[in-house]
This record gives sequence, C-alpha cells and structure tokens, in this order.
Amino acid sequence: RGDSQGENRGRAGVAPRPPCRFGEGCSDKSSGHRKKYAHPGDADLKAEAKRVERQGDCRSVWAKDSAVPDPEPLTPEQIKEQATLGAQTLRPRGSISMDDATLGAVAGDAHARHCFEQMMTNEKRMCKEWAVFYHSYNTAAVLYELQAAVASVLFRFQSTYATLPRLLRGNFPMIPDARTLEKMWPTWPEKDHSPIFKSVAICATTSLLRKDPEATPTAWFLKGYAASVPDTALIQSLVASCGVEASLAGTLATKIQATFVKFNVGAKGRAGHMLQIFMKRHLVDKYVYAALPYGVPDSSRAPLGKHLNGPGPIVGQVRMVVHPSAFLRATRTRVYCYSADPEYHKRRAELQDTLTDILAPALGSDEARIRAARGIFGAELPAWYSSEDQRSVIKSMPRQRGLSKWQ
Repeated sequence: RGDSQGENRGRAGVAPRPPCRFGEGCSDKSSGHRKKYAHPGDADLKAEAKRVERQGDCRSVWAKDSAVPDPEPLTPEQIKEQATLGAQTLRPRGSISMDDATLGAVAGDAHARHCFEQMMTNEKRMCKEWAVFYHSYNTAAVLYELQAAVASVLFRFQSTYATLPRLLRGNFPMIPDARTLEKMWPTWPEKDHSPIFKSVAICATTSLLRKDPEATPTAWFLKGYAASVPDTALIQSLVASCGVEASLAGTLATKIQATFVKFNVGAKGRAGHMLQIFMKRHLVDKYVYAALPYGVPDSSRAPLGKHLNGPGPIVGQVRMVVHPSAFLRATRTRVYCYSADPEYHKRRAELQDTLTDILAPALGSDEARIRAARGIFGAELPAWYSSEDQRSVIKSMPRQRGLSKWQ
C-alpha cells in the first residue's frame, strides 16, 4: 500500500511524515490523517527505515551519547536461574523477612506497610529479568513531578505511576553512562554533591529491607532523604527550557508552585517518597556502579550486574546515571513511585493532570510540543517523534498489552 504523498516525501530532500502510532491497525481513512501521518507501505516510511538502517540507531540524539554498547540480554537459562533465586531483597531465600523488627518505623504505619508489601510483590513478580533499586527523596518531589508531567505529554512517560528524576539533556553528552560517571567522580571536590552529578545521576540502594550505609529504605521512607529545596526560579528555568518566553515561564512557575503547595508536595511531616526502579539486568553495568557513601566506587561488588544476579545477600549503595535513553523506554527501565502521605499518594494522578493543564501554553498544541521537545532534546527532533499529546497513547497502552495497569 502506498500513496502519492508518500512517494513525494520518499524522494531526497523531502522530510518524512511521522508514523501513525496504530500502524497496520489504523482505521482512520480520512485524507487529513493520511496526509499528516505515514503508514506501512508508504514510500517515505520505507525510505526512513533504509536511512536508519544505514546510519544505525537514530532513535534520538540521546542514543548516540554513550560509546558503551548494550550487552546481550539474559539467555532463557539465565532468566530461569534468576526466577529460582527469587526477589533481590530476600536473597538468599529465608535470610530476611518482612517482620516488625525488620520493618522498624514502617511496621506501625498501615499505609507505609502496605507500600512496602506492594514493593515486595513487585520484586517477586519481576525478579527474572529486572534488577531493582530504591531511591528516597522528599523536597525534590517538586522537580520530579514537574519533569514527569512534561515527559508524559512529549515522550509517553507513564507519570501516573512514577516521577522522573532527570529529563533535560544538559550534561548527558558528557556523562552518558556509569563508566564515565565513575571516571569523572574523583575530579569533583563535592563528590556526589557536585552540581554536575546532580544533573545526570542519583543515589540509590539495592535492598528494600537490609540496612544501608546511608539511606536504609525502612528508616527513610516516612521522612524522605533530604536535598536542596527547589525554588520558583528553578521551576521557571525548567519551564523556559521548553521554549517558553521568560515572562510566561515566570507566570507558569508561580502557578506550578502554588499547585505544589495545594497538593502538599515536599511539605514537612510525612514528606518521604520512594522510587522503586527496575532496570533490565543486562543493562545494569551500563548505567549503574556499586558505591560507598559519597559515591566512592565499591570494588567488592564490581561488576555490579554480577553481584545483583548472584545468590545474595544483596545490599549496598549505587550511583545511577538516569539517562533518558533508558528511563523513557519501558523496555529498559520501569519505575513505581510510593509516597508516605496516603492522601498525596492517592492524588498523584490528579496532580499530574493539574500540572499538564497549567503547562498548556508550553505543551497544549502541536507547535508548542515541537518547540518544547526541541528545547529538551537540545537538537533537532528525530524522525520517530510525534507532536500529538502522548497521554492519549498512554491511556490505550494497558488495554493493548492486556494489562490492568502499568508494568
């Protein structure tokens, strides 16, 4: 199947149309839709496929950041072995349990206990192919939520289920992977408190229950691990990076800050949040390295991927490069967010909807979304990018996968 529009665009010098997300299953036969989007069989889609094949992975400017190739995925035999070993936190089997003594402050809090039980259920369900990490935070929720809202509209990020710690391209070309991060770390006097580190990486731990040298999840879940408090100027800078003029960015930042106050984001008291981060096991050593406090490399657990695939016990810190080429792709990384405040926990989806409504001047039209995506990519957009609001695609994904919810 082909059309004259596709034939013209398939010739040199004519930009290809973005592909229709429904592919062969598209039921929209209108001339407007067919003119705007390419479909299987159209000449421009064939030409683009040939171009990508010649030039390698052109999915985004981010994909070319790292010189480290993706390792081979686990074999069926290795996957079977991981299933036998079981949940990462509980290895070796029978060595630790979720009793009151282990849960500590979490044990007497019904909501917190439920969150930990759910996180453990996730570990057991996903242990075959996914390693897991835990990242505790509090005031940083302001930026994490805002970045998740932007990414949900532009890049199909599932913000209903998780926040997003990093988004802007920034220093990722300089530090695209764990190997580079580990080499750069000694050059920073502030170590993992360096602004450069904070722009590309996060600290995390490898066990939900075992004592960590710095941030044991059971000890920090309710209050969250402290960081600097994002102010309106920082929010304005993030909004401005989406291509919004400074005056409008200031207005939107003020509204966003007021929304965070309304939803009690980053407030004192039960201010803790936990990201449960699942990463495909074969990708761990590309993006994560074993660490001691302050980011000092821990050679006793290197390579980290081998340690996490072992029989346990598994415990200790890591430093993780939150590269968009991994964190915006559900085939590579999947994230759940849990909040200590039960009311806030229930209202996260409402918060995300409110944020995207406020951001309408920056994200509310095809033209605005293209401008915002260019600002975040830091370059021209790749051929696969689609300017439609990606939340509509997100809503259809669980049904397409036959799932009741994300992941």
